Amino acid sequence: MRPLLPALTLAALLAAGGARAELIGDAEAGAQAFNACKGCHQIGQGAQDRIGPHLNGIFGRRAAAHDGYAYSASMERAGVDGLTWTLETLDAYIENPRALVSKTRMSYPGLKNEQARADLLAYLRTFSDNPANIPRPRRRPSAQIIRSIPIFSRFRAIRNTANTSAANA
Repeated sequence: MRPLLPALTLAALLAAGGARAELIGDAEAGAQAFNACKGCHQIGQGAQDRIGPHLNGIFGRRAAAHDGYAYSASMERAGVDGLTWTLETLDAYIENPRALVSKTRMSYPGLKNEQARADLLAYLRTFSDNPANIPRPRRRPSAQIIRSIPIFSRFRAIRNTANTSAANA
């Protein structure tokens, strides 16, 4: 059973890395998703604060740190507590704003569709001060490619041996 543990650990790490890569999607599709945000937010050249702050340079910015915008007390507290807008925190906030900042004034109910959030994040990324620090869109490797990686072949062989041994016991 001991040889199985390193293979499982590596498989879990590779799977987690693949999931992170999928958090960023297609910016063109994200521009369409941003239409739901336009009632309160602007982005791009000449963007101004509206009901919500403009979203230029959102990545890497601490919550409630945009000068000149009057944030809710809850959002200000989140910023003081260290909330910084990263790929992961923006993803969580866009999915369910009140789960991350309980008394935010943002009335948006959240975007449950994971792919639509990934696309929206890719779009927001294009207006970042330093988009090179934010993962670019990547496609998930197909199952056939994954099966061709030697560690997964070895893992399948170990798993099959373990299953056979258990069946014969």
